[in-house]
Amino acid sequence: MKFGAIIKKIRKVMNKNNPSANKLRNYDTMEETKTLMNVNIRSTIKRFTTEKNCT
Repeated sequence: MKFGAIIKKIRKVMNKNNPSANKLRNYDTMEETKTLMNVNIRSTIKRFTTEKNCT
């Protein structure tokens, strides 16, 4: 699964849980959450890949 696909899936789930959130939030907070999510996903992917490489 590609990096972008993972983010899309998370966004889909978030939208399903709270569809009005995107309308209520302003652009800045949306960008903030996007970057936060990207950083979190990157760190988790890094952790998984390093664990796999070590073993």
